[in-house]
Amino acid sequence: MPSEKLTINQRTKSSPEASEAVEIPFALDRFIQNMGITDTTAWRWRKRGWLNTRNIAGRVYILPKDLREFNRRMEAGDFAQEHKTPKRTKSGECSLAE
Repeated sequence: MPSEKLTINQRTKSSPEASEAVEIPFALDRFIQNMGITDTTAWRWRKRGWLNTRNIAGRVYILPKDLREFNRRMEAGDFAQEHKTPKRTKSGECSLAE
């Protein structure tokens, strides 16, 4: 997911000398939609410390640097876990495999 960058010059219409790049945070709901995950999954990732967010004026945002760190850790396999397939018992109920 590419981060959006605007220059100070574009945002404030100031002099051309002040054209250093500023990374704009984006809303958590946009991240959820782009990733194709549920609100609950995003909540779990935040609770576990996998996804750092900021509360700005009552709305939750992700900074581009935090998203880059999340993607780096995801590609490195830091969040990988063994998949546990449920086994069916003779009565037809499911139980998690030990």
